[in-house]
Amino acid sequence: TPPAPPIPPPLNCELIIADASLVDAGVEDEYRGWYDVTNTGCCNDYCRWIGATSGGDPAVQIVSGDDFWRCDLTGMDGLLHRVDGTNNPDELQNFASLTKCAHQGLNVQDPPPPPP
Repeated sequence: TPPAPPIPPPLNCELIIADASLVDAGVEDEYRGWYDVTNTGCCNDYCRWIGATSGGDPAVQIVSGDDFWRCDLTGMDGLLHRVDGTNNPDELQNFASLTKCAHQGLNVQDPPPPPP
């Protein structure tokens, strides 16, 4: 039998963070925060509701009246790409399968921190 493939080194997620100062904070709710929408293995995609109120769980809906879910996506090249529920909803179709990360730059392969 052939040998097992080598285990890849852990991602250095800190190296691919886009300029966070370019991001508007959005509506303050439990869903606003960092995700790995681009499937890079790093929590460097910032998502939130834009508008007057939260539209609730973006896994259920990404547009609610005049409010919409927006994500600023950081690819492996570190460039910022903005997608939202009104202009390019197809790019957010996998959102239901995502989990909000504890903080920006987290490697999603890292084990979760122990409970307090």
